[in-house]
Amino acid sequence: MFERYFHETTKFFNQSFDELERALYAGDADLAIGVNNKIQERLGQKPLFNNTQEFWELITSNKDIRM
Repeated sequence: MFERYFHETTKFFNQSFDELERALYAGDADLAIGVNNKIQERLGQKPLFNNTQEFWELITSNKDIRM
């Protein structure tokens, strides 16, 4: 059972990092944010924003940001 979990988890992160690398080379910030959010959700975290517009609104809002 552990081997299956480890294999699936490794596959997920390898695919995610490949997608992240493609997004960064393409200069696609929204795609990079989407991939990062997928990783955060897999780790049990809630993403703070879903795209560059939401990122900008968060940064310029003067809200307390807790991670």
